[in-house]
Amino acid sequence: MKLIKENKSASMLRTLITALIILIAVFLIVITAIGSVQSSRKAENAEIIETGVRRAAMECYANEGFFPESIDYLIENYHLYTDDEHCIIHYSAISSNIMPEIKVITK
Repeated sequence: MKLIKENKSASMLRTLITALIILIAVFLIVITAIGSVQSSRKAENAEIIETGVRRAAMECYANEGFFPESIDYLIENYHLYTDDEHCIIHYSAISSNIMPEIKVITK
């Protein structure tokens, strides 16, 4: 009888350990998936902002005949939205008639 109780205890302990291992594995998978989604969202947000900066610069060139020297001009006159909290915008004007170098980097 004592042997049966020890086997049941060992079996319950193994089941508990297996369940705990599965729970930890599922938790790690969920955390990894959330991190991947956030990373993808940040990259997509940076791409949207870069596209917006390019469009605003092209609109300025079409309307006024020049590319602005700074992004501030686009923000003030073309209502460009930039997410300064989550990304850095590199805007380097070469000449008033050449498209500026634009790059958005996520923080």
